[in-house]
Amino acid sequence: MIRTSARAALPLRCAALLIAALLLLLGAGGVAQAQDNPIDISFGGRYRVRGFSLRNGTRPRQLDPLTRIALRNAGKTDVDGRQNFLDTRLRLSLTAARGTELALRTQFEIGDLVFGGSGASLGTDGVNIETKWLHLEWTPGALPLSMRAGLYSETTSRALILSDDVAGLRAEYKPFGGDLILLAELIKAVDNSRVDLDNDGIVDND
Repeated sequence: MIRTSARAALPLRCAALLIAALLLLLGAGGVAQAQDNPIDISFGGRYRVRGFSLRNGTRPRQLDPLTRIALRNAGKTDVDGRQNFLDTRLRLSLTAARGTELALRTQFEIGDLVFGGSGASLGTDGVNIETKWLHLEWTPGALPLSMRAGLYSETTSRALILSDDVAGLRAEYKPFGGDLILLAELIKAVDNSRVDLDNDGIVDND
């Protein structure tokens, strides 16, 4: 028996898209292999465990002494703005590349999991796999052009405007091969075109 939850639907869909894209790349690579240009698959990842001990020095002064004592007696130990916790995170990367022109890049994240919190308490069961990256990159060797489509990391204006993972389409062109860059990008931040007209929990144009 296979059981899934609603929270697992997105990772499962992304995994299906990943498999389909890999099959397309492998199919395209059949001719490339005959030309000594096979599909290169690489794996990588980063694992982190960290601890924090923080205190907000301004919060205690916002409460009068009687209220602070009452909150402490009620078990609310965070009234002093103290935070003492451990968390952990794992990021796994998979890249399938055909030469230097075409690549499928993915990155999945497990966490952040706070020790004692959801998914990291007794039993340690929880759906906490996130899809950070899932995009195709195309860089034709004959042109100073690179294109990207899918889920990827984007930073603009030295992170003053945007520094986050996005879903979009991106094209970058260097007409003179130097520091001058012509950039065209479409980022979809919110989608309101998919609606549930009959309120059954399923979008009608899915």
